[in-house]
Amino acid sequence: MEIISWLAGLGSLVPIIAAVLLIFFLRQRKGQELDIPPLDLVDAKKLDDMVAKQVEEYLKPLLQNKGYNEEQIKEILTRTSLGGKPFRR
Repeated sequence: MEIISWLAGLGSLVPIIAAVLLIFFLRQRKGQELDIPPLDLVDAKKLDDMVAKQVEEYLKPLLQNKGYNEEQIKEILTRTSLGGKPFRR
């Protein structure tokens, strides 16, 4: 008899447990959707090169219109890393 009364008492907890588990599952899933995977170094390099090319394509005609010569433009578009060597954009 004790088992039957215990199961009857457990029956009222099942919907509560199910609701808690459902909320936990949905929050976990929503959190996973919001995660942005980190860029690996190859992707970061590709992105950096793409942005550098677009900046050069935009700035070069503007600098030419302002009267800068090719050598000055090359110097302006050369990036320098902190503590590193200058490199071409």
